[in-house]
Amino acid sequence: VLHQNGQSRGWSFSKLDDAIKRLKDTMGLTGIALGATEVHSVLMFQGSGQVEESVDTGQRLLGAHVARSLTELASIVEIPLGEDALMSKPLLKATQTFFNRCGTWDSVVANNGAEMDGDLRSSAPVNEWRKAYQNLNFKNLRGWWRTFFFGPQYGAEATGWSGEIEHLDIDVSQTIDLIEAGSKRVNIRVDHLASVSFGYQELPDWSAMVLMEPPPPPAESVQFNTQASKKSGRGQPPYKKGDVIGSATVSGFHDDLGIFFTLDKENSALYRKENMEELEWSMRETFYRVGTDMDVKVIKVKQKGKSGWNIEVLSAD
Repeated sequence: VLHQNGQSRGWSFSKLDDAIKRLKDTMGLTGIALGATEVHSVLMFQGSGQVEESVDTGQRLLGAHVARSLTELASIVEIPLGEDALMSKPLLKATQTFFNRCGTWDSVVANNGAEMDGDLRSSAPVNEWRKAYQNLNFKNLRGWWRTFFFGPQYGAEATGWSGEIEHLDIDVSQTIDLIEAGSKRVNIRVDHLASVSFGYQELPDWSAMVLMEPPPPPAESVQFNTQASKKSGRGQPPYKKGDVIGSATVSGFHDDLGIFFTLDKENSALYRKENMEELEWSMRETFYRVGTDMDVKVIKVKQKGKSGWNIEVLSAD
């Protein structure tokens, strides 16, 4: 856990694992299966502070790095990949398209100059601002004396996504929600802000986007795809006992039950604690990092309610 001046920053290295899992899950919605592709995560420190040597990724995080300078960052980027990690041209093209459709952080600048990055989430008119404008600079249109007697009157110089400039009247009581990295939500009044910048114009509907078609299943194996899982409400299970599911994603741990895997966008499974060797369970964060892809074998499928399924698996690696 990171500390600054003896106080916890409320940030741990497990967030790197979680970021990898969310990345793979979101890419999977578009049909991109990374498989053996290596996904590395880098924690980059910038600024004038001194980072202690105790800040490292520990023993359980593989493919994770700490960079204290741009030189260290460059050396990390230049790490050679394994032969199996090299992307095919279609996979590389789909991945590039995916990232081209991702926005950058939104950001706000407070009146005191402090800047915060994150995702702006709010009801109208903030949603309308995002669609029309890339940046808004706020200003009190009244001088000190008129503000004292009549209150502030706020306006904004708004720059559109094509560079056009407009002037808007702003409700001084308008608030916006900024969700910072780590899901911390901050509510801010507009009169406390100097400017707002939007990093993306609209949030893509990943579940409706197809960037790659899934490869055809091997002829000798029986595969159940996402379409099959949608039939589960009619009694058709998404998987059957003995199926080996490639690239299932480790999604989390439960101290009493075991390890959870994401099989596809509609189904998850449990690798029960009692089915593991003692060493395997005690070293679970080393062997089963959150966000890691691995093959699992289905050992039990039981219907849950009218349309859900309890699925149990074993590691096939």
